[in-house]
Amino acid sequence: MPPRAALAAFGLVFGLAASAGAQPQGQAQPAVPAAPAQAALERGVRAALGRDGPADFAAAAAAFREAAEAGSPDAAFNLGELYRAGKGVPQDTGQAAGWFARAAEAGFAPARFYLAVLLFNGAGVPRDQVRAIELLQQAAGQGLPQAQKALDELHHAAERMAGTGR
Repeated sequence: MPPRAALAAFGLVFGLAASAGAQPQGQAQPAVPAAPAQAALERGVRAALGRDGPADFAAAAAAFREAAEAGSPDAAFNLGELYRAGKGVPQDTGQAAGWFARAAEAGFAPARFYLAVLLFNGAGVPRDQVRAIELLQQAAGQGLPQAQKALDELHHAAERMAGTGR
């Protein structure tokens, strides 16, 4: 699956699951946000998943923004995914990249993967394939299987282009 398709398959559900405590095996845990940030993050997850009624992505975005601004990388990632998907906020890959970058800087592997895909494809940000590969390597090193798969596919594509692939 090319990185762009991998991004679409990864989706909002992964971000919300990560925020609810499920981390990819071997992934380094980002710093635990302070209690107010954690409470806002949990409000955002409940709103997005419709745990207190119908899903409300606008409320989720507001809660994720509050938590992200208070230092939650999970919330920054989830807000980025809402911007990428256009759920509760206008679809804006540039904004998505900014929030993914914030979470990636805090060591959140899924954000590194998403930001890498945007950078690799030049979606909402200037194309930077070197930085994209660095981010994929970091995320793969943290145990994120989607990142390793993307690196493997890029390697095989490069071999085919060079005429050395099978």
